[in-house]
Amino acid sequence: MDKLRYENYLMEKEAIMNLNNAQDIVTFMRKMKDSVNTRSLMEKALAYQDEVMPLVLEKLCKSGHDIFIENAATLLAGADEKYTEQLYDIFPNIRNTYARSELCLVFGVMKKTEYTPLLMEQFRIIKEERPDRDYEQGPLFALYTDCSKIEKKVRRRYIMAVTTPTQIRIEENVKKQAVELLEGLGLNLSDAVNMFLRQVILRNGLPFEVKYPELKPEVVEAMEEARRISRDPNVKGYTDVDELFEDLNS
Repeated sequence: MDKLRYENYLMEKEAIMNLNNAQDIVTFMRKMKDSVNTRSLMEKALAYQDEVMPLVLEKLCKSGHDIFIENAATLLAGADEKYTEQLYDIFPNIRNTYARSELCLVFGVMKKTEYTPLLMEQFRIIKEERPDRDYEQGPLFALYTDCSKIEKKVRRRYIMAVTTPTQIRIEENVKKQAVELLEGLGLNLSDAVNMFLRQVILRNGLPFEVKYPELKPEVVEAMEEARRISRDPNVKGYTDVDELFEDLNS
């Protein structure tokens, strides 16, 4: 995070901490600029959830503001379950296609089979409404998230009917290790690929950092200490392994 962004982040976080009523919190859900502050905003909203949630649900019926929609979906996923039930009741009144796509993820998080028909219906409706976008992936990913509650045969039949066969090349040893790990989680390779791609879409990029692993601080310190000792002329050196072990055992 560069200096300018860090300063803006601190200013925004302070503004969030100073919010003290439901209306201001809901308004700020449209204004937030740095996603790093999402957790702070959600914690503030949850502290006032009995006043905030009715306002959020009302605005969702007609809002087309992407930032508000995404914050609202995140908030609903962490709020009291009764608000998810209220979301289900008002769902037919939500006009914006992107909003319905995002909010389907809330139902996936709940892992309840009673939401499955709605998710299947929304997949078809959203795909028809916006064939130019991939918004139908919202309800589809929610169905994957809910896999522990959906009968595997039914789920597999549905997924086969609505997905496109795709071929990818994977190194044999990588595939073998991945499949073994995924089976332990109750998933297959296709599940994992779809989840990965959905996260790419949601995060507008890779859902993880691409970099070499970083050494733990204690490992770095130990390496530096080892180098210092090895170069210290006052520390006894060894040219014979037997002599080294003899001293260690003495």
